[in-house]
Amino acid sequence: MLDFIKSYLTVIIINLIALVWLLFSLVKNRNKTKKSLKIAFKTFLRMLPLIIIIVIFIGFLLGFLPPEVISKIVGDQAGFLGVLAASVLGSILFIPA
Repeated sequence: MLDFIKSYLTVIIINLIALVWLLFSLVKNRNKTKKSLKIAFKTFLRMLPLIIIIVIFIGFLLGFLPPEVISKIVGDQAGFLGVLAASVLGSILFIPA
């Protein structure tokens, strides 16, 4: 359990901070917070099909490409072009946002 907490400490801290701010927002203005959460949920539902397609595509990609090939493309040996390729491919996930 302690290893789990150590591994995900940053994620846990960020989510706790978000939860604290959400509770603060609920206390300050309950109606505005509910409205914001409804908008966020609707946005999530609109993005969900694209996210599912991207996850499936990545799953197929990982199934067909051996780890060595992926490492050559975006790993340490790839240098600047590898970082650039990973950045471009990773930014595709943020297009719907």
